[in-house]
Amino acid sequence: MSGGGVRRSRNGFSPANRCWPRPWRFTPPRGTCNYRCRMCLWSDQAELTYATKQLDTDGLMSVGDWIRVVDELAAAGVRRLVISGGGEALINPDLPDILNHAAGLGFEIHVYTTGFSARPGSRLFTALLRCQRIRFSIHSPDPVTYDHVAGTRPPQRALERVTGNLAALLDDRGEFPAVGIGMVIQPENHDQIEAMADFAEACGADWLDLRKDEVDVTDGLDGAQLTVVREQLNAVRTRAGGSTRIDMGDELVALANGLTPDRARTPECAGRWFRPTIGAFGHLTPCDLKAEPRFTATGYNLGNVKRSRILDVVASTSGHRIDDDCSQCMPSSRTGNAVVHKLLEDLQAGVSLEEQPFA
Repeated sequence: MSGGGVRRSRNGFSPANRCWPRPWRFTPPRGTCNYRCRMCLWSDQAELTYATKQLDTDGLMSVGDWIRVVDELAAAGVRRLVISGGGEALINPDLPDILNHAAGLGFEIHVYTTGFSARPGSRLFTALLRCQRIRFSIHSPDPVTYDHVAGTRPPQRALERVTGNLAALLDDRGEFPAVGIGMVIQPENHDQIEAMADFAEACGADWLDLRKDEVDVTDGLDGAQLTVVREQLNAVRTRAGGSTRIDMGDELVALANGLTPDRARTPECAGRWFRPTIGAFGHLTPCDLKAEPRFTATGYNLGNVKRSRILDVVASTSGHRIDDDCSQCMPSSRTGNAVVHKLLEDLQAGVSLEEQPFA
């Protein structure tokens, strides 16, 4: 956001024409995933799908549809694309064309992936080298636990393959991409945090993201497990040296400090202004969570970019109020909503964005 670029209307949030959200999330898979991660929105591919939620009526976005949308976003001044959600993006054979087109227009591209399909020497691998950030979801350094969490089979040697693909990206990159690892802490791996930090360092990863299951799909950690997690988090964050940066999600910071996470909601969801998402079938939603079949709801679909220009969809829904009342909300979205509301209150009180401590 730039100074004064977000304003409040009687009906809710609306952006000034010169202040489009800089990052946009794309979910360009084909509505499926080759993993069955226990904590993932895609762990159920029978009852909670695009088909059962009747979101597939217009068909999947084609490579031409995605490229047209990329062009429209570029013309609107958007400069960052986040490829995440909707299943596993790397199993879409059209993804190299989408990535190369976006890179050619100067987009900063972030990719979140299992990493299983990032084979060295492929067109996809070459396209990934044009991205700025790639995060591999690796939820355990132990092959047995990895298979248990991801739903992969031992004969696939999935962890070995993913680790090899990550190493190849690091070896072949130039200035970019930065390559990191994401780990969701859950009952199956709660005692492997320090081991994962060692694993990430050994791989040469640029960073390690530690997160708690963001949407509480899995069972919660019990008291004894929480104690183990807290001790390991504090041990990891007091480590000296090392080339791998370690980041912790909001709720894990609270847990490490012995605090109860704040899950308060705001009066109105502003997610569309900081994490708008285009789903696999062209639906525009306020965030990536609402683009997924598990949590989608008709009232949160802002339109379809497969049928209309994205600028028209955004303009026609700019006054559409979205209550912050989703059944689940990711910690990063809750934080984002709180920050946006605070900035708006400050703007109304005469405090400009340039006066904020992060400016």
